Amino acid sequence: LDPRPLDRSNNTTWCTHTQVTTQLRTLNYPDCCFGSARSRLIVKKGVPRMAFSVYSAFFFITLVCVQALPLKGRTDWGEEARGSGSKCVSASATAGVHVRSGACTNATVVASITPFTTVTVTGDEVKGCGYSWAPITVVGSGVTGWVASSFLSDCEYASSNKFGVGLVSEGNQAQWDLTKAMVGDGGWILLIFAGVDLSATGPAQSWVDAVNYVFQQGLNVVLRIGPGWGQSHFRDLADGAAQGDYTHYTHLAQAYVNVLKGIPTPASTSAYSGRQLLIQIHNEPDLCYEWFCGTAASSPIGYEEMAKEYASFFRDTADAIHAMGDDSLKVSIGALAPGGALQCGCCGASACSGDSPGITGLQYMQAMQAAVPGVFDRLDFLTSHSYPANGIGYGFNVPFDQAAPGLTYFEKELQTIGRDLPVAITETGWCTHRDGMPTCTEDQKGQWYTQAYQQVWLPDNRIIAVTPFMLQDKVWGDQDGYAFVMTDGTQLPAFTNVKGLRCSTLGGDGC
Repeated sequence: LDPRPLDRSNNTTWCTHTQVTTQLRTLNYPDCCFGSARSRLIVKKGVPRMAFSVYSAFFFITLVCVQALPLKGRTDWGEEARGSGSKCVSASATAGVHVRSGACTNATVVASITPFTTVTVTGDEVKGCGYSWAPITVVGSGVTGWVASSFLSDCEYASSNKFGVGLVSEGNQAQWDLTKAMVGDGGWILLIFAGVDLSATGPAQSWVDAVNYVFQQGLNVVLRIGPGWGQSHFRDLADGAAQGDYTHYTHLAQAYVNVLKGIPTPASTSAYSGRQLLIQIHNEPDLCYEWFCGTAASSPIGYEEMAKEYASFFRDTADAIHAMGDDSLKVSIGALAPGGALQCGCCGASACSGDSPGITGLQYMQAMQAAVPGVFDRLDFLTSHSYPANGIGYGFNVPFDQAAPGLTYFEKELQTIGRDLPVAITETGWCTHRDGMPTCTEDQKGQWYTQAYQQVWLPDNRIIAVTPFMLQDKVWGDQDGYAFVMTDGTQLPAFTNVKGLRCSTLGGDGC
């Protein structure tokens, strides 16, 4: 179940103006990242060359890189290490970063670490062999040594705590407290804000209260924001829906902005500085009941049309959120179902006789990109529903030792969109007795969660958060068996196992 290696054949990095300024402070940094905000540095076999967009062909500088590592992916979060504290290996270092026994390129390599690995900087930088070096300890393994400080950045997306769980609403204080008890300080909670439509002028007070409480408890937050339950006919809220145009959603995007403007964020509320706030825009739009026709059409719609409509909605909404100027808001698509709909009946209801399964979420992603080129450039991270399965889009709820294709499904998603991004797994997990699924015991479920954390999620430094489905609910929990805690308060083995693993690896509250 070790994650498969990334494709290194297309080594590309995008640089922002902030990072350009950082990297040009000295020519000693091996990143060789330069240009304007939309310049692209391509490294082929160690030879750098510039490929400018039409918006940024302002200047050309030739730099000489010494022992440059291949670069790929978005690198616009954080700057180089300065002084002590927690840092993460930058996304740009996809080939890995050497930890050396001393502050020089001729010192012995004691370990290699991958992007998003969390380290503790234990002292001041020193100069050596033409580079700046930081003394570090790798969180988790305890490896100590020196790394080139230009490959370290602020851990913008996560602490070293990946443990989390999802709710099926904004939740209540009892559920927030249970989450904190299981995942500890810096852990993650997914909250669902269901009820956004064109009339939204701000968030519900219960949404504001939820974010305030969980931030005060020291949790990091994933917000899944979408329509009311059973109201997923967003296509009918398109700007030109009355004329049959479902490719522009600026009014609905403004409704999302109205909601987020009323939510306390780490940028707007100083008390929450350092907390994380990830935004998932809608949920599983490749399923008919999550993207249906509120008004009946004359014929079914295929997944290519659905993908075009959702991609247009996401484009407009992501652009509107980014335009708010709140850098603490990080945006991603509504995580796709691994197995999606080939077509939807479009009968005016959430379930129609013409609904037909038959594609994977990967095909839906490809259709999104074909319909709205550059749509995935708007992602700050990737949400994924990497459920345990022995196939891609089928064969769910199998034992851990058969579940690798599903648990590592996010890798195929990253490959499909062609980007290296932090990943938040916002749904995953096992149920004990849902109709149509293989059954298991609560003890087995708890054991498989332990194995998944130990062998898949914790070792993979691309993963920043895991919020399994779901903490507590009468139907999905008590009836289907996904729960960590029953509605009568009984804490199931999944709860105690995850809490125990968190305590043994991170310590903290309640251990």
